[in-house]
Amino acid sequence: MNPAWYCGRMQNRRWGYLQTFGSTASRGCEIPSSDVLLGVAMKPSVPPKPWDLGGPARALVHAEGRRVRARGGPGTGKTLALLQRAGRLLSEGVEPGRIVFFVRHPAEASELRRSLTAWGVEKASELPIKTLHEHCIEVLRRPAVLRETGLLPRLLAPWEIEVMFLDFGEFGGLRDCQRNLDTCLRLWAAGEVDEGLEGSLHGVLRSFAENLRRWLRWHGAMLSDEVIPQVLRYLRQHPNSGEAREFEHVLVDDYQELSLAAQEVVEALALHGQLNIAGDAQQQVESRAYAHPQGVETFAADEDVLLEQAPRLPAALNAYAAEVVRSSPQAIDPERRSEALVEMAYETHEDEAEGIAAWISEGIDTGKFQPGECALLTNSGELAAGLVEALSRRGVPAASYFPESSTMSDERRAALSLLLLDLDPEDRVALRTWMSVGVSDGRGSAYERLRELAEQRGVSVSQLIHEPSLQVPGAVPYTKQLMLRWQELARRREELTPHRTSPARWLQALFPAAESAGLRQRLVEAFDANDSLQIAEGWAWRIAQALLSPALPSRAPLVRIAPYHAAKELQCKWLVLARSVDGLMPEAHVATGLNERQHREVQRAMFYVAMTRASEGLVLSHFRSIPLHEAKHLGIRVARTYHQEGKFRAETRPCPFLYR
Repeated sequence: MNPAWYCGRMQNRRWGYLQTFGSTASRGCEIPSSDVLLGVAMKPSVPPKPWDLGGPARALVHAEGRRVRARGGPGTGKTLALLQRAGRLLSEGVEPGRIVFFVRHPAEASELRRSLTAWGVEKASELPIKTLHEHCIEVLRRPAVLRETGLLPRLLAPWEIEVMFLDFGEFGGLRDCQRNLDTCLRLWAAGEVDEGLEGSLHGVLRSFAENLRRWLRWHGAMLSDEVIPQVLRYLRQHPNSGEAREFEHVLVDDYQELSLAAQEVVEALALHGQLNIAGDAQQQVESRAYAHPQGVETFAADEDVLLEQAPRLPAALNAYAAEVVRSSPQAIDPERRSEALVEMAYETHEDEAEGIAAWISEGIDTGKFQPGECALLTNSGELAAGLVEALSRRGVPAASYFPESSTMSDERRAALSLLLLDLDPEDRVALRTWMSVGVSDGRGSAYERLRELAEQRGVSVSQLIHEPSLQVPGAVPYTKQLMLRWQELARRREELTPHRTSPARWLQALFPAAESAGLRQRLVEAFDANDSLQIAEGWAWRIAQALLSPALPSRAPLVRIAPYHAAKELQCKWLVLARSVDGLMPEAHVATGLNERQHREVQRAMFYVAMTRASEGLVLSHFRSIPLHEAKHLGIRVARTYHQEGKFRAETRPCPFLYR
């Protein structure tokens, strides 16, 4: 396959960072006399750089300490201040390769570089702006590190983890295996990696971790959540390595989202340089047990910067958000109701979708906002679909940025495996996934026979099947169905040959159904965005990211509908918090490793962050009833059940963060 058509760059959206940062008078500068002005009138005007101006971020931009911490609430400009600092360092001659800027989401990188370029910063395109996870993958791929660790960063996608569990039958079903894995990951995220993945574990967990390690290593794969702990282990063992001395300046945004292990990796990378972090413990939006928001407060800073609240929010909304983050208000005070804070309540979720669509359509028609200036957040992808349909019926352009379900149909799982095998026929994980499709046990016993024989001969399963001796029927007992799947794979790859001229045509052949249009578009963007990632083992995780973590554009010419955890990437004038019922916000499912109270506080922080994304107004909307079976399916907490027109219905409660 010609890799040239993979190249290209994603069409990224601007963050709109450029703004007025201060005035000459506010900096206390002396105003030149009129004759001086006349004397320089013919010289070209050179606008000052943002970091030369005044403003609350100046202390961070010009900080000289080795360990600098910036704290501030939503909208205080933490990211912008870090970016200005990076721009100042580049303008002063620091080589881009000696600076690294870690962000929360990969989509932020091009936006930030674009802002630097707009400021006239030389070499802005060369500045490493990436997630810590991306950097750790790059570290593991380096020859010196690869020789030491023997780890190949071919990352498992979530649906491939389920296939792996099919080979772990002695540890129970999928839920038992997932529970064991979550426990292991939580320990590793806390930094317990000195003795390897299984060194700190005992009993069944240790046996599980040993099986996990063997399966992953034979298949040449890694878990995504294993990447940072493995790099931490390497840096602990090699504190003076080139990887630990690579950067003079390490800048970290959203520090509260990092695990304890990730924060230690950051410390190790900055051991011989300067470390600048920005964060707010109240703004954790990743609802996982691995984040360590306390790290913001316990960070040993020799220079501390407190960014004051920016006037982004209307006063009424700002006061209400502050009350929500402290404790749920009794109700929305009538005196606090204003054009900036709107409350809506509907009988059913269908009524709510129509009501919200009508309100947005009216706002667009009256010039209150444009489609791209309004966004909706909710925690249910299924209910989000109803909002998209209601808006579309009124001619309002809208798009959902909810991830694909990690629990996929056999047909889609097979197509994704075929995609990966067409990129790399020796992808052992993709082959195992392909072989598992169509039966509940994944043909685990038959596959294990082939795998053991391949291991004895020192080859892969793919190479083993190609051997002439394996072409004889019954050469390996009880593997007939696997051999048929292999023949099907060869036939499907042959059919794809004429479609390999472009990614769009190739993906159309892989996912021909009309309802797969959105999936095809996400995959095309994943390919176009990775002109620098031509290594085959990188594609599995890139594809998983495109499907499970679609990038939410900070600005777009349509109404964006997204889950709450995507709020940090969002900017809009008006925001609708839709489907705000107990069980969807906060979500009923408690993340592994969190107790009920901790889970509730993480969800409260997420809700608070969402409330602060709008610059002009907020709409709080909920529905009062839903069919009982739908409530159970979605995890909505039921206040009471009743019978209506021959069907059971559930009465809902509003989000408890809004009312006690």
